[in-house]
Amino acid sequence: MRKYQQNIPLLLCLLTPLLIVSCNNKPGNIPFPQDESEFTAPTTEKLTFSEPEKFEWVTINKDSVLPAKVTKLDIEKLPSTPIELGNPVALLKPMSDSAFHLEDFKDTAFSLEKIPSKPLQFKAVILGQPKRSKSGLPRLKDAATENLLQFGLDQGASGTIVSSFSQEKNGTMWMGTDDGLNSFDGEYCENYSLAQGLNYQWIIQVLVDKHDQVWMRYQSGNGISVLNKKTGLI
Repeated sequence: MRKYQQNIPLLLCLLTPLLIVSCNNKPGNIPFPQDESEFTAPTTEKLTFSEPEKFEWVTINKDSVLPAKVTKLDIEKLPSTPIELGNPVALLKPMSDSAFHLEDFKDTAFSLEKIPSKPLQFKAVILGQPKRSKSGLPRLKDAATENLLQFGLDQGASGTIVSSFSQEKNGTMWMGTDDGLNSFDGEYCENYSLAQGLNYQWIIQVLVDKHDQVWMRYQSGNGISVLNKKTGLI
Protein backbone atom coordinates (compact mmCIF):
# COMPACT_ATOMS: atom_id res chain seq x y z
CA MET A 1 0.00 0.00 0.00
CA ARG A 2 2.84 2.39 0.81
CA LYS A 3 4.44 1.48 -2.53
CA TYR A 4 1.39 2.69 -4.50
CA GLN A 5 1.17 5.87 -2.41
CA GLN A 6 4.74 6.74 -3.34
CA ASN A 7 3.95 6.52 -7.12
CA ILE A 8 0.96 8.86 -7.03
CA PRO A 9 3.01 12.13 -7.26
CA LEU A 10 4.86 10.69 -10.28
CA LEU A 11 1.62 9.90 -12.14
CA LEU A 12 0.28 13.38 -11.46
CA CYS A 13 3.38 14.93 -12.95
CA LEU A 14 2.97 12.88 -16.16
CA LEU A 15 -0.75 13.58 -16.65
CA THR A 16 -0.57 17.33 -16.10
CA PRO A 17 1.26 18.17 -19.43
CA LEU A 18 -1.11 15.92 -21.38
CA LEU A 19 -4.16 17.75 -20.03
CA ILE A 20 -2.68 21.12 -20.89
CA VAL A 21 -1.89 20.08 -24.48
CA SER A 22 -5.35 18.55 -25.07
CA CYS A 23 -7.10 21.68 -23.81
CA ASN A 24 -5.19 23.87 -26.27
CA ASN A 25 -6.26 21.77 -29.40
CA LYS A 26 -9.17 23.81 -30.75
CA PRO A 27 -11.07 22.84 -33.99
CA GLY A 28 -10.25 24.88 -37.08
CA ASN A 29 -11.14 25.05 -40.82
CA ILE A 30 -9.23 22.60 -42.98
CA PRO A 31 -7.86 24.38 -46.09
CA PHE A 32 -8.62 22.86 -49.54
CA PRO A 33 -6.69 23.47 -52.77
CA GLN A 34 -8.13 26.40 -54.70
CA ASP A 35 -6.71 25.87 -58.20
CA GLU A 36 -7.11 22.12 -58.64
CA SER A 37 -9.95 20.37 -60.60
CA GLU A 38 -10.95 16.75 -61.11
CA PHE A 39 -11.46 17.41 -64.86
CA THR A 40 -8.68 17.92 -67.34
CA ALA A 41 -8.69 21.34 -68.93
CA PRO A 42 -9.75 21.21 -72.63
CA THR A 43 -7.17 21.99 -75.30
CA THR A 44 -7.63 23.59 -78.72
CA GLU A 45 -6.29 21.93 -81.87
CA LYS A 46 -6.37 23.20 -85.42
CA LEU A 47 -8.82 21.41 -87.74
CA THR A 48 -7.18 20.17 -90.94
CA PHE A 49 -8.84 18.64 -94.00
CA SER A 50 -7.45 15.89 -96.18
CA GLU A 51 -6.33 16.57 -99.72
CA PRO A 52 -9.27 16.77 -102.18
CA GLU A 53 -9.73 13.94 -104.64
CA LYS A 54 -10.77 14.56 -108.22
CA PHE A 55 -13.85 12.74 -109.56
CA GLU A 56 -13.64 11.12 -112.94
CA TRP A 57 -17.06 11.28 -114.63
CA VAL A 58 -17.81 8.60 -117.21
CA THR A 59 -20.45 9.41 -119.84
CA ILE A 60 -22.34 6.42 -121.23
CA ASN A 61 -23.86 6.64 -124.67
CA LYS A 62 -27.51 5.57 -124.56
CA ASP A 63 -27.06 3.70 -127.84
CA SER A 64 -24.47 1.47 -126.24
CA VAL A 65 -26.92 0.16 -123.59
CA LEU A 66 -28.50 -3.06 -124.77
CA PRO A 67 -31.98 -4.07 -123.62
CA ALA A 68 -32.36 -6.99 -121.28
CA LYS A 69 -32.77 -10.34 -122.92
CA VAL A 70 -36.36 -11.57 -122.75
CA THR A 71 -36.82 -15.30 -122.40
CA LYS A 72 -40.20 -16.84 -123.01
CA LEU A 73 -41.35 -19.09 -120.19
CA ASP A 74 -42.42 -22.52 -121.37
CA ILE A 75 -44.27 -24.30 -118.58
CA GLU A 76 -44.08 -27.60 -120.42
CA LYS A 77 -40.29 -27.54 -120.31
CA LEU A 78 -40.01 -26.84 -116.59
CA PRO A 79 -38.45 -29.73 -114.64
CA SER A 80 -41.07 -31.73 -112.80
CA THR A 81 -41.51 -34.94 -110.86
CA PRO A 82 -44.61 -37.11 -111.15
CA ILE A 83 -46.76 -37.39 -108.04
CA GLU A 84 -46.96 -40.86 -106.56
CA LEU A 85 -50.57 -41.60 -105.64
CA GLY A 86 -49.98 -45.08 -104.31
CA ASN A 87 -50.99 -48.34 -105.89
CA PRO A 88 -54.27 -47.92 -107.79
CA VAL A 89 -56.62 -50.85 -108.04
CA ALA A 90 -59.00 -51.34 -110.95
CA LEU A 91 -62.73 -51.39 -110.24
CA LEU A 92 -64.32 -54.81 -110.28
CA LYS A 93 -67.31 -53.44 -112.20
CA PRO A 94 -68.52 -50.04 -113.46
CA MET A 95 -70.25 -47.72 -110.99
CA SER A 96 -74.00 -47.25 -111.24
CA ASP A 97 -76.18 -44.26 -110.37
CA SER A 98 -79.47 -44.43 -108.50
CA ALA A 99 -82.03 -41.74 -107.76
CA PHE A 100 -82.61 -40.71 -104.15
CA HIS A 101 -86.02 -39.53 -102.95
CA LEU A 102 -86.41 -38.44 -99.37
CA GLU A 103 -90.15 -39.14 -99.52
CA ASP A 104 -89.46 -42.86 -100.03
CA PHE A 105 -87.91 -43.14 -96.57
CA LYS A 106 -90.38 -43.43 -93.72
CA ASP A 107 -89.05 -42.12 -90.42
CA THR A 108 -90.42 -44.39 -87.71
CA ALA A 109 -88.29 -42.93 -84.91
CA PHE A 110 -89.40 -39.31 -85.31
CA SER A 111 -92.88 -38.03 -86.02
CA LEU A 112 -93.50 -34.30 -86.29
CA GLU A 113 -97.20 -34.81 -85.61
CA LYS A 114 -96.53 -36.52 -82.29
CA ILE A 115 -94.35 -33.78 -80.81
CA PRO A 116 -96.03 -32.21 -77.75
CA SER A 117 -97.15 -28.70 -78.58
CA LYS A 118 -99.52 -25.99 -77.45
CA PRO A 119 -101.04 -23.13 -79.46
CA LEU A 120 -99.37 -19.74 -79.34
CA GLN A 121 -101.06 -17.05 -77.30
CA PHE A 122 -101.41 -13.76 -79.17
CA LYS A 123 -102.31 -10.48 -77.54
CA ALA A 124 -102.72 -7.13 -79.29
CA VAL A 125 -102.04 -3.97 -77.30
CA ILE A 126 -102.52 -0.38 -78.40
CA LEU A 127 -99.13 1.28 -78.67
CA GLY A 128 -98.71 4.02 -76.10
CA GLN A 129 -97.19 7.38 -76.86
CA PRO A 130 -93.40 7.04 -76.48
CA LYS A 131 -91.24 9.41 -74.50
CA ARG A 132 -89.70 11.73 -77.10
CA SER A 133 -86.71 13.94 -76.47
CA LYS A 134 -84.23 15.99 -78.44
CA SER A 135 -81.06 13.96 -78.79
CA GLY A 136 -77.76 15.39 -77.72
CA LEU A 137 -74.59 15.04 -79.74
CA PRO A 138 -72.73 11.73 -79.32
CA ARG A 139 -69.66 12.06 -77.12
CA LEU A 140 -66.24 10.50 -77.37
CA LYS A 141 -65.98 7.13 -75.67
CA ASP A 142 -63.95 7.18 -72.46
CA ALA A 143 -60.39 5.81 -72.73
CA ALA A 144 -60.83 5.17 -76.47
CA THR A 145 -57.66 5.08 -78.58
CA GLU A 146 -59.63 5.93 -81.74
CA ASN A 147 -62.37 8.46 -82.53
CA LEU A 148 -65.21 6.28 -81.21
CA LEU A 149 -68.50 8.05 -80.50
CA GLN A 150 -70.81 6.90 -77.73
CA PHE A 151 -74.63 7.18 -77.73
CA GLY A 152 -76.25 6.64 -74.34
CA LEU A 153 -78.15 8.26 -71.50
CA ASP A 154 -76.72 11.71 -72.18
CA GLN A 155 -78.18 11.58 -75.71
CA GLY A 156 -81.69 10.57 -74.59
CA ALA A 157 -81.48 6.76 -74.73
CA SER A 158 -82.85 4.58 -71.93
CA GLY A 159 -80.79 1.83 -70.35
CA THR A 160 -77.06 1.43 -69.96
CA ILE A 161 -76.66 -1.85 -71.89
CA VAL A 162 -77.45 -2.04 -75.64
CA SER A 163 -78.03 -5.70 -76.54
CA SER A 164 -79.05 -5.37 -80.20
CA PHE A 165 -79.93 -2.84 -82.89
CA SER A 166 -81.50 -2.80 -86.34
CA GLN A 167 -82.16 -0.13 -88.97
CA GLU A 168 -85.20 0.81 -91.06
CA LYS A 169 -85.03 1.66 -94.75
CA ASN A 170 -85.38 5.37 -93.93
CA GLY A 171 -82.35 5.22 -91.61
CA THR A 172 -84.14 5.14 -88.26
CA MET A 173 -82.13 3.06 -85.78
CA TRP A 174 -83.87 0.77 -83.26
CA MET A 175 -81.97 -0.32 -80.16
CA GLY A 176 -82.89 -2.95 -77.58
CA THR A 177 -81.56 -2.15 -74.11
CA ASP A 178 -81.89 -3.35 -70.52
CA ASP A 179 -84.52 -0.63 -70.01
CA GLY A 180 -86.82 -0.88 -73.03
CA LEU A 181 -86.73 -0.08 -76.74
CA ASN A 182 -85.25 3.07 -78.29
CA SER A 183 -85.54 4.62 -81.75
CA PHE A 184 -83.18 7.28 -83.06
CA ASP A 185 -83.75 9.20 -86.33
CA GLY A 186 -80.67 11.39 -86.10
CA GLU A 187 -82.44 14.22 -84.28
CA TYR A 188 -84.94 12.80 -81.79
CA CYS A 189 -84.87 9.74 -79.53
CA GLU A 190 -88.06 7.85 -78.59
CA ASN A 191 -88.25 5.45 -75.62
CA TYR A 192 -90.70 2.53 -75.35
CA SER A 193 -91.17 0.67 -72.06
CA LEU A 194 -93.87 -1.19 -70.12
CA ALA A 195 -96.05 1.92 -70.19
CA GLN A 196 -96.17 1.77 -74.01
CA GLY A 197 -97.15 -1.93 -74.12
CA LEU A 198 -93.93 -3.94 -73.84
CA ASN A 199 -94.10 -7.27 -71.99
CA TYR A 200 -90.68 -6.94 -70.36
CA GLN A 201 -88.07 -4.23 -69.90
CA TRP A 202 -84.92 -6.10 -70.98
CA ILE A 203 -84.75 -6.66 -74.77
CA ILE A 204 -81.94 -8.88 -76.02
CA GLN A 205 -82.64 -8.89 -79.77
CA VAL A 206 -84.21 -6.44 -82.26
CA LEU A 207 -85.03 -7.00 -85.93
CA VAL A 208 -86.79 -4.73 -88.45
CA ASP A 209 -88.60 -6.64 -91.24
CA LYS A 210 -89.40 -5.50 -94.79
CA HIS A 211 -92.66 -3.90 -93.58
CA ASP A 212 -90.74 -1.79 -91.02
CA GLN A 213 -92.25 -3.77 -88.16
CA VAL A 214 -89.93 -4.01 -85.16
CA TRP A 215 -89.56 -7.53 -83.74
CA MET A 216 -88.09 -7.75 -80.26
CA ARG A 217 -87.17 -10.74 -78.11
CA TYR A 218 -87.20 -10.39 -74.33
CA GLN A 219 -84.78 -11.81 -71.83
CA SER A 220 -85.45 -14.98 -69.78
CA GLY A 221 -88.08 -16.38 -72.16
CA ASN A 222 -90.59 -13.58 -71.68
CA GLY A 223 -91.82 -13.88 -75.26
CA ILE A 224 -91.66 -11.89 -78.47
CA SER A 225 -93.36 -8.62 -79.41
CA VAL A 226 -93.93 -7.01 -82.78
CA LEU A 227 -94.28 -3.23 -82.88
CA ASN A 228 -96.09 -1.60 -85.81
CA LYS A 229 -96.04 2.20 -85.75
CA LYS A 230 -98.34 2.44 -88.80
CA THR A 231 -101.22 0.58 -87.12
CA GLY A 232 -100.28 1.74 -83.60
CA LEU A 233 -100.32 -1.83 -82.21
CA ILE A 234 -97.97 -4.20 -80.42
